[in-house]
Amino acid sequence: MGVHHGFVPYAVGLAGGDLVFKLALKSRVV
Repeated sequence: MGVHHGFVPYAVGLAGGDLVFKLALKSRVV
């Protein structure tokens, strides 16, 4: 349970960071 509790926020944070990075890249290109 401890590993699961630590992995989910990490995975969500990783996905969120990737999304923000892509948005920043898009706004920079446009």
